[in-house]
Amino acid sequence: MTDLAWVDHQGTPLPASATAGPTRQEGPLDVGYTDDDLGAVLAAVHISYAAGPSAGSATFRPALQTQVTGPAQQALSIAVEKDYAEARVAAGLRDGQALPAGDATLLGYRVEQLPQGNRHVQLVLTSSAADGARQVFSVDAIMTWQDDDWRLLAPGAGTWNSVVTQLTDVPSDLTIFDPAQPTTGGDD
Repeated sequence: MTDLAWVDHQGTPLPASATAGPTRQEGPLDVGYTDDDLGAVLAAVHISYAAGPSAGSATFRPALQTQVTGPAQQALSIAVEKDYAEARVAAGLRDGQALPAGDATLLGYRVEQLPQGNRHVQLVLTSSAADGARQVFSVDAIMTWQDDDWRLLAPGAGTWNSVVTQLTDVPSDLTIFDPAQPTTGGDD
């Protein structure tokens, strides 16, 4: 990953590659990934961020509509709308605005090839507990190649929480993002 760089999305740094993607934007969405493991990983990062409440409704609505697929897509849309509305009101933001960036740090990933060219991507990140202790989490995403780009299969339970798992430690076979995620955002 010699061409990996970090781009700032409303205070949240996301990894990007000039060769693996995203190569362009369509409205608020990052698109254009290579049909390989790294392209699937980068798409999983960008799409899971864009299709979650943190990105704000101006981003997650089109992301959920065009970059998320599968039978649970509508249930996920409803859950994200609900989570966003609650967090937005609590933060005193107007509809469309991104939520304040959290303290999560993306460490790395694991990729498993699935039938029909699909990929299982496990993203591993850390964040701080209320007492300041480091917590390790994984987010599992199933990526599918459709219409010359990656799409994220909506979690079967229809919520992001259903694909987040707390881990006891960082997996030893993790591919680490290199360079590591900066502590502050970069360029957008």
